[in-house]
Amino acid sequence: MDAQTHRNRQLLTWGAIFVVVRLASFVGTGLCMNPTIHTRREATKAAIAQVCEAMDLFKLEQQRLPVRLQDLVERPSYIGNNRWPVGGYLHRLPRDAWDRDFLFRVPGSKGRPFEVVSDWPDK
Repeated sequence: MDAQTHRNRQLLTWGAIFVVVRLASFVGTGLCMNPTIHTRREATKAAIAQVCEAMDLFKLEQQRLPVRLQDLVERPSYIGNNRWPVGGYLHRLPRDAWDRDFLFRVPGSKGRPFEVVSDWPDK
């Protein structure tokens, strides 16, 4: 076997190892099984984070939690005009990646003051 053939085989071996390791990492994270579900979950987590930030700001400024999520968009009757920010806390309520409304729970689980969750499918 000449040096060039030996080098080509080494490169092929390293390439195969890289592919196997990469595939194993996808399987480990669930990406190989259904990348669409993973992407939707990540988008939903980002939308939940946005709602939670607005919720925290609402609580900081109003000294209370809203009664419903829509209260982040439209001024509720229990908040005076002079205490309501122009544009509200959110321009619109985001929906999860399956186009469903988020669920809002007060109090939340594990001692949290509130929870914003999605009822996303597990499949």
